[in-house]
Amino acid sequence: MNPRMPKVSIIIPTRDRTTYLKRAIKSVLAQTYRNYEIIVVQNGPVEHSKQLVQKMIRHGAPMRYVHKLKADPVNARNTGIRASKSDYIAFLDDDDEWLPTKLEIQIHALMKNARLGLIACSSIVLNQHHQNRNARGHFQGRISLKILLTKGCIIPSLSNILTRKTCLDRIGYFDARFPIANDYDLYLRMAQHYALWMTSDPLVRSHQHKSNMTKKASQVFTETTGVLKKLRLSNTKLKGVSGPFLKSIIDKRQPLWSIIATASKGWPKT
Repeated sequence: MNPRMPKVSIIIPTRDRTTYLKRAIKSVLAQTYRNYEIIVVQNGPVEHSKQLVQKMIRHGAPMRYVHKLKADPVNARNTGIRASKSDYIAFLDDDDEWLPTKLEIQIHALMKNARLGLIACSSIVLNQHHQNRNARGHFQGRISLKILLTKGCIIPSLSNILTRKTCLDRIGYFDARFPIANDYDLYLRMAQHYALWMTSDPLVRSHQHKSNMTKKASQVFTETTGVLKKLRLSNTKLKGVSGPFLKSIIDKRQPLWSIIATASKGWPKT
């Protein structure tokens, strides 16, 4: 393996969405950085994606297929990480797609700075009519633990990041107790040991559609608060963050909870 072109494993969890999956895979195959493998993890009992992946493999695509009978997207990503033998790990939701230079820009940034554990980018958000809604994640610069605590999860999606496998092996993989906030939990743990960086470059197209995972404000709030309480109970000495400061972050959320809980009673059921 060329040390100047380390291998990247791209983990794509999927379930019964072959049209979206095909688009996502094509965006990877169009990358200007070429040393990668795609690990498609089918999470669920029906293997609709298997035929598509096998066809692409026959046509030379560097892909592997893993079937996880009982898995949610969180455990599907963990399965993909365990299956990887690459130095770098990227994630791609099956309904997102990358711009062609996404991997090239991010891999070069990580290779230039050994202290960086993770790099993220911005997103172009498209609605069902392919109209550009906005570009998420205008934040640019180092994402410290304190910034994550005060600003929340400012990285738009796991599709936007590239990280080192050694970092994941050290801090642990995704916590399945948080179906929505597992990314935020991962970033908080990683920021305790490594530098995180975000660029304003929009290198991901994020598609909004009816089958997107519903994120009720009440569930997001509950999980995010749970992640913060987990951090507080970890008894870990947090660099640049005092115990009273973390407690104040959690305490400030309590009044908001009563507002959200009251408002959610009037929301339509999904």
